[in-house]
Amino acid sequence: MASAAIGVDDVVDYLGRLGVLLETDRAFPSITGIMVREPIKGSWWAHPMANDIYALSQRLIAHPDTIFLKLLSGKTSYVHRRLWPELIAIATAQEPWQLGALPRSAKSMLKKVEERGTLRMDEVKGSRSLKEKSADARTLELRLLVFGDDVHTASGAHVKRIETWEHWAWRTGFHIEVLPTPEKAKEEFARIIEVINQEFAAAVTLPWQHGKLTKGYQLTTPSSKR
Repeated sequence: MASAAIGVDDVVDYLGRLGVLLETDRAFPSITGIMVREPIKGSWWAHPMANDIYALSQRLIAHPDTIFLKLLSGKTSYVHRRLWPELIAIATAQEPWQLGALPRSAKSMLKKVEERGTLRMDEVKGSRSLKEKSADARTLELRLLVFGDDVHTASGAHVKRIETWEHWAWRTGFHIEVLPTPEKAKEEFARIIEVINQEFAAAVTLPWQHGKLTKGYQLTTPSSKR
C-alpha cells in the first residue's frame, strides 16, 4: 500500500491489532513510520510529508476508537479502545509512582481539577506564568493523573485543558464501571510493549517502570532521544 493511500481507518485497524502506537519513533511502530516508511531524523515537521502526517494525526485524535496521551517513553502515544479499561484502571489507581515527589504546585492543580472535573490553564488564578502552569499540567499528564489536550478559546487561541479520567469518560461516553485491577492492567500493557519492543528492536518504556519520579519523569532510554 502506498503511503499516500493510507487512511485513518487503515491506521486504526493497525492500532487495534497492536494496541498502541507512537506519534513518531525510529523503531517502535508510529504514525510517521506508517506514512513515511522509514525513520525520520529530527522533527517530522521538517519532512516533505509533514502536512499529510499532521492531517492523519488529527483524524486519528478525533476517531472514537483512539485516545492520545503521553504514555510510552513520555511521548505522544495512541491507545486503542480495546485497552481503555486497562488504561483507566492504571490512571485512576493513584499509586506511589504517580503521587510520589509531586511538586506542591502540581498537587494544588490536581486538587483543583478533581474538584471541578476539568480545568483550563487560563482559568488557573495566581501570579505564576502560563509556562509554569503548563509544566505542572504536563507533570500530571506524564503520571496519568489527568487527561490533557488543547482547546480553542473564544478568541481562537489554543489553551491547555486537563480533566479527571471520570470527566473524560463522561465526556466521551465511555463506561468505566467495570475495570481490571491496576496490577492486571499494568501486566497487560507490559506484555504488549515487551512483544512490540522485541519485534521491532525498540526500547519503549511505560511510566510505572521507573522508580523515583521528580518533576515529571525524564527518560534516558534510547527511544526517548528519537
